[in-house]
Amino acid sequence: MTMPEKPYIDYRFLGIRSFVDTIASSGTDYRLFDDDFSTIFREYPEILNEGEDTIRTGMVVRDGQGVFFAELGLKLTRSYRAYLVFIFGHHPTPDDLGTVVSGIEALIDKNLDGVNIGELAESLSEDRRTLQ
Repeated sequence: MTMPEKPYIDYRFLGIRSFVDTIASSGTDYRLFDDDFSTIFREYPEILNEGEDTIRTGMVVRDGQGVFFAELGLKLTRSYRAYLVFIFGHHPTPDDLGTVVSGIEALIDKNLDGVNIGELAESLSEDRRTLQ
C-alpha cells in the first residue's frame, strides 16, 4: 500500500506551546477559520480524543502575504498538550487533516528516534519536575 502524498509544505513539533498562542502574543496578524473537523475525530478515535485534543486552522498574514496552517494539540497529561503545526499552500481541508492525522504516528516516531524516554523521565524526576 502506498502512502498518500502529504498535503502540507512543512511541519514543526512545538512542544507544549501553542502556535496560535505564540503568534497572538507576538502581535502577528492572523485569522482562525471556523472549520468543523468533528469527522476527523470520529474517523481516528485511536489517535484523537474529541474534547481533549484540538485542531485549529488559520492563516498568518504579513506584508499582504498569507500562509495557511493547521495546529494539532494532543493532550499529554491533565495539564499539558503537545502541539504540532503544519504549513499549507492552501486552506487545509478535512481530507488534508485526515491525511495528516493518519500519518501522525509515523511523524512522532521519526522525531522521537534517538530520544531515550527513560533518561528523560529520570532527568525530570531529578529536577523534581513532573508533567501532570
